Amino acid sequence: MPEQSEKDRLIEQLSFAWDYMFWNYMNDLSDAEYLWEPVNNCWSIREGDDGTVALDWDDEEREHDPVTTIAWLINHMTSFFTDRYLKHFENRALAPKDLSFPLTAAEGLANLEKAYGRWLAALQSASDERYLKACGEAEPYYPEEPFASLVLHINREFIYHAAECNLLRDLYNNGLGNSKIHNS
Repeated sequence: MPEQSEKDRLIEQLSFAWDYMFWNYMNDLSDAEYLWEPVNNCWSIREGDDGTVALDWDDEEREHDPVTTIAWLINHMTSFFTDRYLKHFENRALAPKDLSFPLTAAEGLANLEKAYGRWLAALQSASDERYLKACGEAEPYYPEEPFASLVLHINREFIYHAAECNLLRDLYNNGLGNSKIHNS
C-alpha cells in the first residue's frame, strides 16, 4: 500500500470524524436539544431586541470556559470552517454577511454542512505543496507555521466540539433534558 501524504492523512482524519463521530449522530437533532441550556449562564445563540441573532461571546479571561449549547457549538464550527475557507482560499476576511445564526437545528446543521463541505473540498483540491507552505498573514498567531499545522488545528477543534455536541445530546436524552437544573 502506498504511503499516504500528510494532506491525505489530515483529510481522512477530518472526514472520518465528520462521517462516523458526528454527522450520523446529529441527523435528527431537535430544536429543543439544539437550544437546551443544561446549566445557568450557558453560552448560546440569542435573538436581540432588534431581531439580530448572535453568538454569546467575550474575550474575558476565565479559569474555566462557559458551558455552551449545541446551538452555540454548531454555529461556532460553522464560523471557523467559513473563516478559514475565506482566508485561505478566497483571500478575504470573514464579514458579517458570511454568517447567519439560525434558531432551528435543521437550519444550523444545514449551514454547518455547507461550511464543512466547502472547507473539505478546498482541502482536497489544494496541492500537497500547499500543505507545506507557511500560513502567512491570514493567520496572525502563527504566520510561519505550515498550512498543514492549521488544518490539524481545525481538525482538533472540530473533533473537540463534535464530542461536546454528542455529550450534550446524550445528557439531554438520558434524563437531564427534562430536569430542573436549567432548561430555557
